[in-house]
Amino acid sequence: DNPATTNGPPVGLGWNYSPEDTLRIDLETYESYQSNARRSKRQLAIPSQVRQEMLLEEGYSRGEIARTVREIRKIREQRNVSFHHIKYDPIAERVESLKRGVKGIIPGKRLLPGMKSKKLESPSPSLVQFSSKGA
Repeated sequence: DNPATTNGPPVGLGWNYSPEDTLRIDLETYESYQSNARRSKRQLAIPSQVRQEMLLEEGYSRGEIARTVREIRKIREQRNVSFHHIKYDPIAERVESLKRGVKGIIPGKRLLPGMKSKKLESPSPSLVQFSSKGA
């Protein structure tokens, strides 16, 4: 189900088909027919009322359709929020990275398993270097 519908329930294409209802033609013949029969996206869209009737004919209840429409609306709203906040993602990612880095240099914080501390050759005795190697 694709939440990109603007109104009504979504429908999807399945892989089931009827071989006896399938017409086989070569590519050149198909393309010659299609060159004059191209349709726009608007022409290819199935109206919401038709989609709802299709689903009812397939055995879905009105309640199931209504629930799905509500779920799709919620997904669409979440995507809209995500889309509008995406420009802030690099900033938020950098802030989180800086937080993690600061936690590693604050004295008194525990080391991760396998990490050892060693004193640096420095005039300041409070500087400590962290390493994940067995040094």
